[in-house]
Amino acid sequence: MKYLLLLGRGVEGCGVTKFAIEWEKWFKKNNYDYDILAVDDKRWSRKESHSFSKITKTSIRKDDEFEVAQKIVKDADVVILNSLPPVRSSKEIVLERFNQLIDLSKGKMAFIQHDHNNMSIVRNGCIEESCRAANVIFSHATKDSDFVRWLKKNDVIIDHEANSLFDEPSEAQDIPIINFQPGMYFEDVREKYWKPITEQDSYHHKWIGRTAPFKGYDLMFEFCQELMGRDFLITFEGLEQSPAIINVKQSYDFHNHFKDQIEDIDLKPYYNGLPALFSFYKNDELLERLSKCGFGYQLSRLDPRFLEHSIEYTHAEIVSVGCIPVFRKNYFDYCYHKQTGNPIAQDKDTGTVFIEKDGSNWNECYNLMEQLAKDDQMRDDWREMAYEYYKSHQSADGTFSSLMSNINRHIKKDS
Repeated sequence: MKYLLLLGRGVEGCGVTKFAIEWEKWFKKNNYDYDILAVDDKRWSRKESHSFSKITKTSIRKDDEFEVAQKIVKDADVVILNSLPPVRSSKEIVLERFNQLIDLSKGKMAFIQHDHNNMSIVRNGCIEESCRAANVIFSHATKDSDFVRWLKKNDVIIDHEANSLFDEPSEAQDIPIINFQPGMYFEDVREKYWKPITEQDSYHHKWIGRTAPFKGYDLMFEFCQELMGRDFLITFEGLEQSPAIINVKQSYDFHNHFKDQIEDIDLKPYYNGLPALFSFYKNDELLERLSKCGFGYQLSRLDPRFLEHSIEYTHAEIVSVGCIPVFRKNYFDYCYHKQTGNPIAQDKDTGTVFIEKDGSNWNECYNLMEQLAKDDQMRDDWREMAYEYYKSHQSADGTFSSLMSNINRHIKKDS
């Protein structure tokens, strides 16, 4: 059996790319025959932030490269559609030809839907064709999410609650919609980056993300207003010069290093002062820097109905490099641990500092951080707790094994 990971969006360098990279590791560790095909008609600014072992990139608007893409899809026994071309920035010929690849995948395709909200979902080209061609669909949330609403509204899947004997015949099908998590090999990251506790700067607090409001940079700016008076160093990495950065510049004070490499900047004068902001990073280099920090921040915000079990890769990376994780409590009030069955923020021994968006527990968090910064043994115990807790929740072996089991079951059943 040959499996194909099809990246219709190309290598965009964010979580969708990371998901494919971790899946490739799973394929290799489990001796699967696989290919990875990326539609390379749009070049992304973060395209060099991650790398694959085995990938074919094709610009399908070019006749000869489209023929290559068609052959790869035809040769696959199972096609796993991991992303779709962006509708606004794709030429019409790209969308037309991608639909032809979808047609070649009918009867042997699984579709992975990574987007949460409707604004992101409708930016994907060929989405209706892809959903209708899929044997099985995977989503982060499978109940009242925007994606499930979209599927019902567009008559892609049957809405059993709204169905009646008097409805007109439709094209809707009973396509299974199954929850998935973006698995990661925590142990691989730990082996490469984890540092002895004495090699960390316990006073360095680092936020990682990008210039998207849901990534929570606003909460980080608000929270660090108090951090600035406590001898801490605060750095942000990943904020691109996108339209959203205008609001950042107008709303907050910081040391602007968007055009600088962080290795070239002396950060010592910034302790007990304003945060320093840096732009793009290569994932490997970022994780090495992060592993030397005492605290790592991931403050994404999502509506509770988008959440079932999934944590983001940046959550997992902070844990795996050995930082004390600092996460938004509201996210983890609604994200349930796969082993304990509890909301993660309610579990004990998570090794995590959870901060409330309204500031109600910030003094408690500041005092805890000062205690952790001064006590190497306590901080070491906490980061070990965090590592074991989140690994048991979203390790790649468990998540991708579950995905593959469901893919094989539904595709073989329908073949």
